[in-house]
Amino acid sequence: MLLQFRFKNYKSFKEETIFDMTATSLREHPDFLIEKNGNKVLPVSVLYGANANGKSNFFNAFTSMMGCVVRTFDYAPEQELPIIPYIFVPEEKYKPTEFEIYINIENKEYQYGFILDYDKIYEEWLYEKSFRKNTNTEFKMIFERKNNQIKLAPKYEKLEEVTKITGDKNLFLSILGRRKEEPFSKIYKWCLHSDSDILHTNAKKDMQDILNILYKDPELFNKIKKELKEIDSCIYDMRITEKEGELKRKQYVLYTVHQTEDGKHYSFPFSAESKGTQNLFILYFRIFLILYCGGTLLVDELDSSIHGLVLKNIIKLFQNRETNPNNAQIIFSCHSVILLNRDDFRRDQIWFVDKDKNGVSTMFALSDLKIRSDLDYEKAYLAGRFGAIPFEEEE
Repeated sequence: MLLQFRFKNYKSFKEETIFDMTATSLREHPDFLIEKNGNKVLPVSVLYGANANGKSNFFNAFTSMMGCVVRTFDYAPEQELPIIPYIFVPEEKYKPTEFEIYINIENKEYQYGFILDYDKIYEEWLYEKSFRKNTNTEFKMIFERKNNQIKLAPKYEKLEEVTKITGDKNLFLSILGRRKEEPFSKIYKWCLHSDSDILHTNAKKDMQDILNILYKDPELFNKIKKELKEIDSCIYDMRITEKEGELKRKQYVLYTVHQTEDGKHYSFPFSAESKGTQNLFILYFRIFLILYCGGTLLVDELDSSIHGLVLKNIIKLFQNRETNPNNAQIIFSCHSVILLNRDDFRRDQIWFVDKDKNGVSTMFALSDLKIRSDLDYEKAYLAGRFGAIPFEEEE
């Protein structure tokens, strides 16, 4: 589970920004929360803000951090590291960018981060402690890095040789994670599975991989079919066929089955369905996969081509302990204000992204503000009470 994400000097986020998925002391909707070892964590958070305020930059920052962990193991000296600092103040673009996450894996909490610019990784660190509430355990160092000097905790000194092959542009975790060394491989795997913004990747090009999984897992396929049939009553059934493709490789074709007024059934290639239905199929595949495996799913503009009531249904899947037994999380941005109410969210689940006249983005949670207990969130937001909207009047 993601507990906290901190970053600084990335795109429009000039200053340190902290996004927190740990629950506050609010008494609202305790049944929504993930509880583990006495700790309470949010399963869902939503980001609101005007176009160009920086919502996508938040997701880009997270994806950039995950990408560095997953891919820099073999970066060559001549390659530029994949970061984009704040550039509207000339001196800022020469300052390093900072990333840090706090995550829970099994019964441990890990604090991992690094500082870098285009040319070099300056610092990197990894600490761990027990993930239990009311224990006075402090974080213990696993490793600390300053430039290419890497200090290991005594139990990991056997990895000293790996420090010698870690270059200026290679994250130590990236190298160790691929070597299946514990706990490094667990953290690497968490980052690998979180390295995705599903509606803006090549998910459609990966349809063969999706259909391959669903062909072999009828239970998962049936869950997706159930959701799509409830959303689109014209879909009577769905089926996947297997055939031999080029170079004798197996290929899979997805069909939707429609029933006519006289009870006859006709099959159509799934590609003939609407763009919205195709997006929903891919989205529900990712959702049910992460609900089954556990993990954190980030989606920019989840409401793109999706009805507001479908959004509510997706949120319920994550906020119901029966449908989310493996502590999966979803973090998404949207513009639909149908979700801005106290029935669907706690105040610490609602975040706003705003941007000033200098192009600097900031984030804050609704729980950070002092508001009346009976305040209508939707009306207050549209009236500009929280900022983060277009056409704000100048004072």
